[in-house]
Amino acid sequence: MTGRFTGGTAKAAVAASALQGMVSGSSVGNTVASGSFTIPMMKKSGFKPEFAAATEASASTGGQIMPPLMGAAAFIMMEYLNVPFSTIMLAAAIPAVLYFTGIFIGTHFEAKKLGIVGLPKAELPRLKDLMMKYGYMLLPLVVIIGTIMSDLHPNELL
Repeated sequence: MTGRFTGGTAKAAVAASALQGMVSGSSVGNTVASGSFTIPMMKKSGFKPEFAAATEASASTGGQIMPPLMGAAAFIMMEYLNVPFSTIMLAAAIPAVLYFTGIFIGTHFEAKKLGIVGLPKAELPRLKDLMMKYGYMLLPLVVIIGTIMSDLHPNELL
């Protein structure tokens, strides 16, 4: 999705960390899981190793504020405020989007400064083909979000 744009590899790393953060809620887990792929990818495309690592670490940190799961602090807020988790999740959506947008823009400017361009469209896989082959992998995310938004407790499902 980002490969043909300026600094597409770093933008892909930010998007991957956002998606990983949606289901993990853990900064460290997010960095380990996606960083082992995205950091070498960014370095190969021309980003400095320090910038690649910093981008991954910053984007992975956003996993704690990215709905639906977020970090442990969200559950503490839910208990203290006595509100449903879906309310906390909806309140966190705007700051999370702004956070990842800021990192996304930062990677764009660094890529412009270094002259890192995207790949030609012919070299990239088609999104439609990828979704037909691997789209089912998004189903657990849809189920998680749907379950949380319905305010069902996991014990109620058994």
